[in-house]
Amino acid sequence: MDLSFIELPALTIAALMVAPLIAKFAGASLGALVVRLDAPFTIATGLMAKGVAEIAILLVLHEHDVIGRPVFSLLVLIMLVYILFAPPVIGYAVSRARPHGRFKPPQTLPPTLVRFALDDITVGDVIDRTHAHPGPDLTVREFADEWVAPHQPDYVVAQGGALVGVVSIAILRYLPKHSWFDTPLGKVARKTELNTWPDEHVEDALQRMSENSLTVMPVLDGESGEFVGAITSQEILELITAEARGGQ
Repeated sequence: MDLSFIELPALTIAALMVAPLIAKFAGASLGALVVRLDAPFTIATGLMAKGVAEIAILLVLHEHDVIGRPVFSLLVLIMLVYILFAPPVIGYAVSRARPHGRFKPPQTLPPTLVRFALDDITVGDVIDRTHAHPGPDLTVREFADEWVAPHQPDYVVAQGGALVGVVSIAILRYLPKHSWFDTPLGKVARKTELNTWPDEHVEDALQRMSENSLTVMPVLDGESGEFVGAITSQEILELITAEARGGQ
């Protein structure tokens, strides 16, 4: 690699800088959309950091005299810039992406479960108001060590009677591991307007969680709007199953 590319016309340099950017993003986005991946544009942004394969191809093209030294040097420099500056861009894209964890309730329910689901049971009958929730000042590392549980991809972040947001494990996977030790949980928690209240029917709450691809929902006091706890889809299903077994 050298600076021979400065001899190229300015229009050629601009075209060679823009064309790979558009082509890489368009190709990655099209692939993600075709296979119906969640957050396709976030995934496409992540692929922008890939530059090693492109450099290998450029070496082959240069060795076979398909491209000259100036073009080769410029394209290698562009690929290196992608590799170095893509992480903060990816971090921004991930922070704006919606979690893509999907809750899938059982396809069929025994008659006893169906009858129970129609009973007059509210969120207030299910919620455990003594259950603690992670606070916004916890680091991501502390949260992962102390709070993450199997089969629970979403968590409510709260402090006292104030709701901070919801954090999803799927989003944390995109956060560089070295940042886990100094990134507060409140910074990665996603603001949410999806909530329930103690007198809402649990079946309605479960349905809304499923429709919004969430497995947890904050519970707010109907009058004051104060955060009083959270309810998970797993808790509802366990309650349904337990009640059905007790009634058999």
